[in-house]
Amino acid sequence: MQMASQIYNINTAVNTIIFFADDEIACITKRFDVINKDGRLLQEDFAQIAGKTEETHGKNYKYDYSYEEIANLIKKYVSVYPVEIEKYFKIILFSYLFSNGDSHLKNFSLDRNQTYNDYLLSPFYDLLNKYLHVPGETEIAFELFKDGFKTEAYKAG
Repeated sequence: MQMASQIYNINTAVNTIIFFADDEIACITKRFDVINKDGRLLQEDFAQIAGKTEETHGKNYKYDYSYEEIANLIKKYVSVYPVEIEKYFKIILFSYLFSNGDSHLKNFSLDRNQTYNDYLLSPFYDLLNKYLHVPGETEIAFELFKDGFKTEAYKAG
C-alpha cells in the first residue's frame, strides 16, 4: 500500500508497519469510513452493489466477476464516472503489476460524499502481493472482461 500511495499516487487508506517486541510484523490501517466519534461515511463494497453474497452466489462469490463489470457499476452509480474510472483503471493496472490476487469484490468500495450527496471510490485498501506469500494464489483476482478476451492475440503462451 505504501508503494501504491507514494510511488503511484493512488489514494490508499493511511497505513504503516509496526514491529512487535517478539519480532513479529503487522500492517495497520486507519479507518477511513469514520468521520468522528459519532459519524461514519456510508460505504458499500462492490459485492453489496452487485448483489452478490455467499448465500446467493456460492462460496466463491467475491471472485465471480470481472473488472469490466465493476467498471460498469461505477459508470451506473457514480455521477463523476469519467474521473473515478481513471482511478479505478490505475488500481487495476497496479494490481496486475504487483500480482494482487486479492483484488476482489469486497476490496473495492464506494463512499458517499456528504457534501455533494454523491458516490466516489473509497481509498483503496488491502493491496498486497499474495502471489509471493500464499502458495497457489492467482496473480490477479478476476478476468479483465466479462466474456474473456475475444482474440488469441492477447493470450500469452
